[in-house]
Amino acid sequence: MGSVTFRNAPGAVGEEDARVPLILVVDPSDDHLALMRLLLADEGYRVRTARTIAEAGEQIVAERPALVIAELRLGAVTSLTLPALLAEPDGGAAVPLLICTADLRLAERLVPGLRSHLGGVIFKPFDIEDLLRQVAGCLAPRDRPTAER
Repeated sequence: MGSVTFRNAPGAVGEEDARVPLILVVDPSDDHLALMRLLLADEGYRVRTARTIAEAGEQIVAERPALVIAELRLGAVTSLTLPALLAEPDGGAAVPLLICTADLRLAERLVPGLRSHLGGVIFKPFDIEDLLRQVAGCLAPRDRPTAER
């Protein structure tokens, strides 16, 4: 893995800009949450973290992040709970989900049930540039058909 240069020192950013995409990272590992917070904040994103699916649910409802990055090993209810949490209540676009896991077998079993919300899957250990590319891709505006021309 190559070296990484951090552009923004942790804590150097003042008040958050609501126009900057908010990313929620859900993982039971404090080390992984700290790493993801550092990497994503350095890219200029606002970042929230959660260790459990219950914490994630509260934050999704309260803040409606632009993207959720989640480890699949959050408990047996994950594959049933995440899609319900990510669905937009008014029928609009759902929050995209980027799976970040080391568990290939679990991903093969659960990803098909998450397909409607899935922005991508990245396996640990991951390449930082690949992670950042996938995050940017999940947050990129989607072309929408227009009724008028």
